[in-house]
Amino acid sequence: MLAFLYDQNSGVIEIEPSSLNLENANFKLAGSVDLKNDINLDINVEGTDSDFSFFKLWLSDSGIKNLQSGEVYFNGTIKGPAKHDIPQMEFNFGFTDVTLNIPDVKEQIKDLNLEGFFKSGEKNDFSEAQLEIKSLKGQLPGGYINAHLFLEDFTNPTFDILWDIKSNLHGLVKVLKMDAIESLDGEVSIYDNTKGFYDLKSGNIVE
Repeated sequence: MLAFLYDQNSGVIEIEPSSLNLENANFKLAGSVDLKNDINLDINVEGTDSDFSFFKLWLSDSGIKNLQSGEVYFNGTIKGPAKHDIPQMEFNFGFTDVTLNIPDVKEQIKDLNLEGFFKSGEKNDFSEAQLEIKSLKGQLPGGYINAHLFLEDFTNPTFDILWDIKSNLHGLVKVLKMDAIESLDGEVSIYDNTKGFYDLKSGNIVE
């Protein structure tokens, strides 16, 4: 339940440390909202996801059913005036110790961990924004994944992406969202480090 105090004289809403549940995600909030000062926000947020909703973005229904363990987290701050501007946001996010059974082949994706960071920057157009996947590591069937991504300036995005993947593909189509693919087999081994920028006008990636 969200608990807060409102001071009519100062126009400040003080949000006491509170828990808020939205579907199966739990949020802990604390901070203040200054209504008389351009709706100035100073809010701390912590969150967890108890039903793996995050994984529904890239796992099939079968994948969700075979998800054995894992924990999703995010925490950060929202600060600054919100009346005419976009407040500055900084968030850490990720998941830890994910284990996913792959049916029929008696294989697993395990020890999968992701650590990420996002900040919006001071400008409203997100030209100072940054998104970083600091680390994505885990054991895949017959191999591993080790990846990193850094993206900055959302108006003229520049990026640095590293993929180091080795895996047996058999059975993955059943747990990943790959509607256009009926079956996968064999092995894949990829190592790629790409740096460059994305030209929004042409839609081209320039390395």
